Parts: sequence; structure tokens; C-alpha cells
Amino acid sequence: MQLSLALRVRRLFMGLQTLCLGRHRGYFIPYRYAAQIPLKTKYSQVESFFDSQGSVLKKQAALLEAYLPELVELKKLNPYRVSFEQSWFPALDASMLYALLRDVKPKRVIEVGSGHSTRFVLSALDKNNQACQVDLIDPVPRKEILQSQNKKVSVSFHQDILQNQDLKLFETLSEGDFLLIDSSHLCLPGSDVDVILSEILPLLAKGVYIHFHDIFLPNAYPTEWTWRGYNEQQAIVPLLFNSRFTFLWASHYVLTQKKALLPPVFLENFPQVDGTYPSSVWFKS
Repeated sequence: MQLSLALRVRRLFMGLQTLCLGRHRGYFIPYRYAAQIPLKTKYSQVESFFDSQGSVLKKQAALLEAYLPELVELKKLNPYRVSFEQSWFPALDASMLYALLRDVKPKRVIEVGSGHSTRFVLSALDKNNQACQVDLIDPVPRKEILQSQNKKVSVSFHQDILQNQDLKLFETLSEGDFLLIDSSHLCLPGSDVDVILSEILPLLAKGVYIHFHDIFLPNAYPTEWTWRGYNEQQAIVPLLFNSRFTFLWASHYVLTQKKALLPPVFLENFPQVDGTYPSSVWFKS
């Protein structure tokens, strides 16, 4: 992929700061055979696994259909200025998040990385109309900090990186609670993904709903994202084959290979916007 001049200058500037000035501005890893690595486009074993999960995906699609009237109403009333047409958290991902929150009715939600998704979280929790504690972890929030319009829902904001959080926070999640992850997508020593996979997931109680975003399995990341060096989705592949976790949903796979599972009325009301990438993957511990 040919990078724009601006991106090339940015990478050079950050690389020089890291390598020459001792300022850690990214990960620059030399690898002698990098030029010989073929571009990966698909992971066949993951695709076979998803192909075997038809009944699971069908069940989740039915849940989406069950809450479709509320989603249409939400689009009209828009209590938290939600948008189904932005690219950060597209309509299919947002709708599944809303439907699961409405169906399960958690007492606690922890979100790593806040933004448009938070608007849908609060919309669903307000509709639940029951006590729920929401903890938002984000060093640089992309949207203003939100508070619930329902006094039963309490929101706490941790404006710091995940690595600085007390792990005891994640021990407060019980069966039926939610852990929503939209991280740096970089699995490197000490990164947030490293902490999530090696320290947070192992201590979760049974029955916690886990969401990862920007997961394009069984495909590789979009070619226009190659320069970012994301590798989170490769790191979570073992979760699919681990009996400790139950697979629930994969937006990208459904939209690209099993679109017939989606209710036609959903596609009519929430058509995919050009340039957006539905990419949620759900598990349960």
C-alpha cells in the first residue's frame, strides 16, 4: 500500500524521536525478512470455525430483530445524540451492543475506550431502568464525558491508560456484566492488549460478556490499515478455540459471508454506510 506523504513524514518524525532521542513514540521493530512476508488476506481455520457456528449466529440475529422497534425509535428520539451512520462504531455493531444490553440487563459495565459506543450503552441502560455502574477507561476521550439521564445509572470516568488501572476493578464484574474493549489494537509487551489478554481475561468471573472491536476475522485487517500495524485480532484467535470462552457473534463475518442471517427490515432501516467497517466480536467467559 502506498502511504500518503503526510503519513510517511509522520512515521519518520515519530521513528526518529524514538530511535534517536529516547522518546517512546511507537514500536519500530526491525525484521530482516519483512519484505518477503506475503500479504495475509484470510485465516482458513477461523473461517471454518465461524462456518460451524450457524446456530449461534442465528440466535443473535434473532435478538437483533427482537429489539429492532426500539432501535428504530432510538434513531428517531436520539436521547444521547447517537449516530448509526458514523464510522467509529457502525450501525450493526451499535445495534448488537444495544440488543445485548437490553436483553441481559447487566449491573456493571466496564468500557475500555469510550466514544460513540458509550452513547448506545447509556441509551440501553436507561431503557433497562435498573441500577447499573458504568466505568469508562480512556486516556484521551474522543467525545465529551457523558452522564446518564437515568439516576439509577452511575458513570465513573478514568481518564488514564488501561495499564494504570487497578485490576481489582475487573474483579467486580459478575455473571451477566459487560466488558467492552476498543483498545490500541497492538499486542506488544506492556500494551493494553497485553494486559487484557494476560491479566484481565484470566480473572473474569464466569458469564461475563466480552466485546472486542475492529476485529475483521476471518479476514485480515483492511489493506488501507496495514500501516497501523494492528495485530490484536491475531492475538484473540485462541479465544475461539478455548473452552473457557463461548463465542457469540462476529459482525464482519456475518455482514460479508452470512448477510442472509440479518433481518431484511434491519438492513432497510440501517443500511451500511460506505467507508464503515462493522467489526464487533462477542464472547462470554
